[in-house]
Amino acid sequence: MKQNMQFSCIFAFLLCISVQNGFAATAAQSEGTLQTLIAQLLTNSPAKTDKVLQNTYQLNGNTPYWVNESGPGQKAHALISVLSSADEDGLDPLHYRLESIEKLWSSRAKEDLATLDLSLTLALGAYVTDMREGRSIKCLLDPKLFAAARDKETDISQIIVQALQAPDLVNYLQQQAPQHHGYQSLKKALSWYRKLAAQGGWKKIPAGKTIKPEMTDERLPLITRRLVLTHDLPAGSAAGNQYKEALVDGVKHFQARYNLDQDGVIGKLTLLP
Repeated sequence: MKQNMQFSCIFAFLLCISVQNGFAATAAQSEGTLQTLIAQLLTNSPAKTDKVLQNTYQLNGNTPYWVNESGPGQKAHALISVLSSADEDGLDPLHYRLESIEKLWSSRAKEDLATLDLSLTLALGAYVTDMREGRSIKCLLDPKLFAAARDKETDISQIIVQALQAPDLVNYLQQQAPQHHGYQSLKKALSWYRKLAAQGGWKKIPAGKTIKPEMTDERLPLITRRLVLTHDLPAGSAAGNQYKEALVDGVKHFQARYNLDQDGVIGKLTLLP
């Protein structure tokens, strides 16, 4: 997880370096090659992170991975398309500094292109690290039960090489996400709940007395509509004020999904989710 902190540090450094005295645009720098400018950026980068980037670019002779003098290449566009849809995996695309990268995207100044190349590399590293290690703090639960949540060190240099050698970068990056059924189910659920929220979601059910089968309560129509939205009841289910068998079955189905006692009693715990 500490690599995420390092990426944030050097990202900020790179994106502001061209406006600070360490990397002001000068005639000499404008005449330099992209390789030379990348080497200068790496030399001036924060001590805690320069080894990772230096090793990565040394593998390529400090040649840019993502850009040339004409601008971003095909793989750069592919990377941005993946980062822009990171929210589909519960990640925040803004974490990868897309707004700052966009400011450099159209520039053809060599120092901007060099900074853009390093920024894209860092964005790739941060994204893959997040997909492999997660964005939350180190798991406090039993790692034997949550093996996919263990803290792992990601070899960014190796990731860069593998990514750029991949015939399909988008597919390669998609494969960095956990592939087990649990994760894929959560991803589908996230998408479904976001669509539901975009459609207005559901009204909050007021607190009140515990509702047991055959009781009457004015909140039951709201509860019925909520269970229809979450597919615990079939569409078109009657929404009356009496707690009848069909609604009881829907409540039990809801309770089972939330690992609650399946007793059909609508108390505080059942209303909480």
